[in-house]
Amino acid sequence: MLAQQVGRLCRGGDRLIAALPHSVSQAALRVALAIPFWRSGMTKWDGFLSLSGGARYLFEQEFKLHIFGQAIAYPFPLVAAFLAGTGRSCCRCCWCSACSRATRRSASWP
Repeated sequence: MLAQQVGRLCRGGDRLIAALPHSVSQAALRVALAIPFWRSGMTKWDGFLSLSGGARYLFEQEFKLHIFGQAIAYPFPLVAAFLAGTGRSCCRCCWCSACSRATRRSASWP
């Protein structure tokens, strides 16, 4: 009795998922994959175009370029922090859009 109800429920779920277009599931997956990167990028900002203290400290004191066995400080640490935060936050949206276009192109490939 219970097994039959569970079986009917599973078949109903399968039909529901099969009725959705692939673009809906692909968009949901892209958004789900972009969320951790977005949140990571947001930790670098205190407000609009205002770097957080933690990001400033990391790029000024902790992050170093390791070249030829020497640790060299970044030449422009705040510019690097700004670009890293911008890249993490904004470029992920562009990346998701580019993946969407590439997926559509590959789906129409003969």
